Amino acid sequence: MNNSAVCDGGIDPCLLKSIGAAGLTAGVLDAAAGVVVFDFALHRMTIVQVLQWIASGALGPKAFDGGLTTAFIGNLLHFVIAYGWTVGYYAVYRSIGLLGRKPILSGLLYGALIWAAMNLIVLPYFSRVPAAPFEAGVAAVGLAWHMALVGLPIALFSKSHFDRAGN
Repeated sequence: MNNSAVCDGGIDPCLLKSIGAAGLTAGVLDAAAGVVVFDFALHRMTIVQVLQWIASGALGPKAFDGGLTTAFIGNLLHFVIAYGWTVGYYAVYRSIGLLGRKPILSGLLYGALIWAAMNLIVLPYFSRVPAAPFEAGVAAVGLAWHMALVGLPIALFSKSHFDRAGN
């Protein structure tokens, strides 16, 4: 089958591959940064505890007592969120000309938007993550990693895809 062909359902397989690669890259880089920052640098959390913290958004504090099961749930939720942000970017790519013209700037700004939305809206108002005091240094590091390691890869993968597709 030709890579530019459209499936019976009308979905371009190249688009799906690009979204898959972008979401996986952003998710892995985000997870790696989170583990490095929270495991080694700041809070001395294990990888399992970092993943349980993510799961606590849905499960509350009991996630920390769930062992590898809740760590798995946290990992799954992490990638669902990463793919959600990726699909969102791809969905608006053609509607916002700046995304294609300035992919680096757009990616950095999108990463900042992701960080702000997650930390200022989702976590405090829509999750069961235990509240923590605001730490400016942690916020700055988180903002920087979301800009460079989450938003930027999503923007660059989408630019590459839409340029190849002629859009």
